[in-house]
Amino acid sequence: MIDKRREYLADFALLIMAAIWGSGFIFTKKALGFYDSYQVLFIRFFIASIALIVINFNKLKKMDMATVKAGVFIGMILFFGFLFQTLGLEKSSAGKSAFLTASYVAFVPLITLIVTKQKPDKYNIFAVVLMIIGIFLLTIDLKSGFYIEKYDILSLIGAVFWGLHVSMVGIFSKKHDPMLLVMLQMMSAGVLSGISMMILGGGGFVIEKESVFGLLYLGVVCSAITFAIQNVAQKYTNSTHASIIMSLEAVFGTVFGILLLNESFTYQILLGFVVIFIALVMAETKFSFLRKDLS
Repeated sequence: MIDKRREYLADFALLIMAAIWGSGFIFTKKALGFYDSYQVLFIRFFIASIALIVINFNKLKKMDMATVKAGVFIGMILFFGFLFQTLGLEKSSAGKSAFLTASYVAFVPLITLIVTKQKPDKYNIFAVVLMIIGIFLLTIDLKSGFYIEKYDILSLIGAVFWGLHVSMVGIFSKKHDPMLLVMLQMMSAGVLSGISMMILGGGGFVIEKESVFGLLYLGVVCSAITFAIQNVAQKYTNSTHASIIMSLEAVFGTVFGILLLNESFTYQILLGFVVIFIALVMAETKFSFLRKDLS
């Protein structure tokens, strides 16, 4: 019962994380009005690193080399997930990029199976399929058609890294202090973002006063807090289950877009919500309440 209660609390925490990520879409769009993609990544990871160093200050002396290696490794995966997502978004529509990125939910069960030999149950597999269909309905305008171009491969590569990130967090958060892990992830992703900013982006920058609040929100709330939630929560739930809930970012992004950016609400989006709701019920309950009624 205690373990089940922890799992439910972890799922609720991941739900909050997905909601915050969904809201982060709006602040990212605003930040891109002042800086290029690489600068935004560097700033958000730099701010997140500072916040997490302050939070973990008393733990720093307890950090061992195994934790450092795990955190840096996951941080490198995280950076490449962001990098390929950004590169794909530059040449693709936002909706298509969101769908292709969210397809990481399909890679998590496969990666987890390869790495840990743990096979996800059939309910989680069906839930993953439904989640992909639901996210497709939310993010893709069927009237415009849907075509996979050669540059969309970049978004799919990013999705593989996101799936690998979720899987690795699920493994290492059970072996190491989750808060130290997330701090090391932000620091290593920040260093790599800084290097890519100097080589591929616009290089140095000046902080614009109008962008300060948005950057702090992205760094502290959307990065430090959310990835801390992920690392702690995945200690108590499996990676496939976690990825299903985390992919609700697309749902919250759609909702915030409708409420705050005056984006249109269609029957297709409504159908997407319904399909995703069924996927969540399947993942959380495995339809046990129906089996009880039938028995």
